[in-house]
Amino acid sequence: MSLSSRSPRIYLGAAAAAAVALVGGACSTVHRTFGAGGSAATSSATGTGGHPGTGGHPGTGGHPGTGGHPGTGGAGGMMPAGCPPFDGPLCGPTAACKVLADETLMSASTYRSDAPGLALDSTCAPRAYYLEQPQETPTNFYAIRKAAASWSIDVMPFASYEAGFAVGADDKAYALTNDGSTSMTTLFERPANGAWMTVASVPGGGSCAANGLKVDAKGTVHAALANNTPEYAFLLSGGAWTTAALTQPGGGSGMVAVLAPKAQLPHLAYWSVLSTGGQLVWASPPGAPEIAVPDLGKGVYEGNVPLAVSAPDAQNPQGRPHFFVARQAPGDAAETLVYVTREGPSTWTTTTLDSVTSYALCPQQPTSPSDACSYDYETITPLAAVASPGGDVRAFYEKIHHTGLITATCNTATPPSCYWSAPMDSSKGSLYLTWLDAAKQPFKVLLTDKIMAIAGNAVLDKHGVIHLMVHDTFPAAVGGPWSGDSKSKVRYLQIGP
Repeated sequence: MSLSSRSPRIYLGAAAAAAVALVGGACSTVHRTFGAGGSAATSSATGTGGHPGTGGHPGTGGHPGTGGHPGTGGAGGMMPAGCPPFDGPLCGPTAACKVLADETLMSASTYRSDAPGLALDSTCAPRAYYLEQPQETPTNFYAIRKAAASWSIDVMPFASYEAGFAVGADDKAYALTNDGSTSMTTLFERPANGAWMTVASVPGGGSCAANGLKVDAKGTVHAALANNTPEYAFLLSGGAWTTAALTQPGGGSGMVAVLAPKAQLPHLAYWSVLSTGGQLVWASPPGAPEIAVPDLGKGVYEGNVPLAVSAPDAQNPQGRPHFFVARQAPGDAAETLVYVTREGPSTWTTTTLDSVTSYALCPQQPTSPSDACSYDYETITPLAAVASPGGDVRAFYEKIHHTGLITATCNTATPPSCYWSAPMDSSKGSLYLTWLDAAKQPFKVLLTDKIMAIAGNAVLDKHGVIHLMVHDTFPAAVGGPWSGDSKSKVRYLQIGP
């Protein structure tokens, strides 16, 4: 299942009925160099971007007193501290959450078969991976934010339909690629001031999603791979890949990997698709997988798993995982957004955060030329989640209210073959940030209502600012009304107090 599209919720049986766009954000003007080596591009910006400075916050001291990193010489083989997540209260309960920056990268309005990848370098500046797929062959891009609304963008020297993306504490970038035509999965790396180069291939191959690759403080690469069975793989610095199959049945899709803060232990999550429906599976290798959500409803399993991990506690010595997923009760088409966390071995709690309020769908196929149907329904798309080491958790989700009218088009055969034509669509989307308050009650804030995000990734910096990158299908981004496809633009936001 494509990471940038959803299971059909609409009448057409095509990708989700949202058109793409972005309004209200500064538009980064970037001149890209398309060369064999992925030459560096120059960039200039139009618009203010809303938040000055390359790191999003002035000052270099970060958050004092966390004690999480002893420095380059203190742990033997540890890399520089980089930009560890802020270990304090995040915006919301103590300070209102604000959109500090809202920018659209100068990428084409096109199809994308993967969520964008997002990471921070040692200065807390965002670095990103995304792809454009106007035809069959994708083009992959590496972007670095130089200043407000100013991005340097390279063309990467490979064509991959999805690629794991990460940045190490030494500012080395990594991409784990698979071109879809072979079983060859290859790790590329790029030093801070160098060019992309091949490192090592993963035995047996497998695909890695944008959020399926992480690099720990010692330089070990961790990967979540979707193969015939879900796999965990790691690559020691200077060594060879080691792979291990995860034994939960049903295969795996939408695999992600997250490192627990302080403990630096891997956490993986993926959808296990069974005949009775979808299950959400979590694992922290070498521990055995556990079923975090036993039934998402038949056929309902989304590509990107919003997973955040806080520091170890008594019940979770490997770190505490936090999920945000869209769930359907068995036999019920309506979605709810739920928060899931681990209370101890094989013990998970689920809290409902939001639900749809309308669900009037149209038939999958009309039967006569006179058929017309008004649709009115909502969808919920979990996008990304972050957690401070101390357990302050935030998640982003998109809620789209789909409304419009569709009419039938039929051929002259007997009996006629009919399909729904492009609709007169008036759908609206909203991006929310959500969390549980001190009383464990759900709370949410509206960040913008001029967005229709379908996939994303987020990361928390050492200043308490959350960086979010999404694929946005808001109509104004693609220069016209709803067109029945899932073309998108790449949009970057900063959220903080």
